[in-house]
Amino acid sequence: MRRRMLAIAVLMALAVAGCAARPGAQPSRSPTPSTSALPSIPGGPSDEPAQVVQGYGDAHPDEYAGVYFDNENGGRLVARFTGHLADHQHALDALLGAPGRVVLLPAGFTQATLQGIANSVMGNHQKLADQGIVLLSAGVDVIHNNLELEAKSDDPRAESILKAYGPPGTVVVHLYPADKPWTQPTEGPGWRLLGVFDTDLSYTVAIAVDRAELKTQWERYGLPNDPPAWEPSREVVIILSDGIGSSCPELRLDGVVMDADARLVHGEFSDPYAPRACTADLVGAKTFVVAVARDRLPSSPFTLRLLAEPIGCEPDCGMGASTLQVDLR
Repeated sequence: MRRRMLAIAVLMALAVAGCAARPGAQPSRSPTPSTSALPSIPGGPSDEPAQVVQGYGDAHPDEYAGVYFDNENGGRLVARFTGHLADHQHALDALLGAPGRVVLLPAGFTQATLQGIANSVMGNHQKLADQGIVLLSAGVDVIHNNLELEAKSDDPRAESILKAYGPPGTVVVHLYPADKPWTQPTEGPGWRLLGVFDTDLSYTVAIAVDRAELKTQWERYGLPNDPPAWEPSREVVIILSDGIGSSCPELRLDGVVMDADARLVHGEFSDPYAPRACTADLVGAKTFVVAVARDRLPSSPFTLRLLAEPIGCEPDCGMGASTLQVDLR
C-alpha cells in the first residue's frame, strides 16, 4: 500500500482495505466512492497556524494547492500555491503574526482542480467497472501535487484511461491485477482443515484434546452437524476464529504456524481479494477448525494465539480468549 498521506493533506478516499479486525470490505466489483472532508489536524501548538492557512487557502481556491506538515524537514508547515507566492506569503505572515511560520512552495495544479478530477473519476466508477477497471481509492496528494488513483484491472489500457481524466502530470495510477478465483488450502505441514464456518465468536481461539472437549467447543461456536472424525492420540483440534465485516466476508487461512523456538502456534490469514475497498464494521467471524499433529506442536507449555502478534484487545476481545496458554503434559 502506498505511503500514508501526511496529517493535513486533503484526502478523498474510497478507503482501501485494512482495519481493526480485518472488518469488512466492499464485496462489489465496483465499490461506491465516497469523499471525506479535510482530516482533522492532530492536537498541538502547530495546529492552529495550519488551520489558519487552510482557511486562507479556502478563500483563494484559484491558486491554493494545499497545506501539510513536512515531517522530513522538522515538521515545518508548508503551503502550496500556483502563483503570486510573494503576495500569499506576505498575507499569511500577517495572519500568523510573524514571518517564517509557514513555508510557501509553488505548485502546478490547484487543490480544487485535483479534487474536481477526483470527483469526476469517482462519479464514473460504475462506468469504469463496466470497462473492467475497479476503483479502490482516489486521493489528492498535496505533497506531490497530483491525484493518486488505485485500481484493479487486467486491461492494458486501464492506466491510460484513468490518466486521461486530467491534464498530463495530474493523475498517478497504481494498478493491481483483477480479482481471480481462489481456493481455501485444506492442509499444510502438520495440519489439516476440518471445516470453515461463519459464526458470531470473532477474535477467539480454542483447543480440544479429546472428543468430549471438541463436542463442547462445537456447540459453543454453534457449528452444524456433528464434529468430524479424528484421532486424539495423534492430533489436537484448534479453532481459529477471526473477525469479518459485512462488505468483505472472504477470509483465507493460509497456514498454521508452529514455532518451536517461540513456543507459539498461530494462524496466518489473508484477504483473497486484497487490496480492495472495505467498510470497517464487524458482523461476525470466519471460524476455522483445524486438526494439528501432536508431534509438530511446540513443547508444552506453549501459546495458542489467533495471529502472530497480539491484537489490541487481547487476551479477551469480549467473546472469548484470543490467546490461550496450553499445557499438554
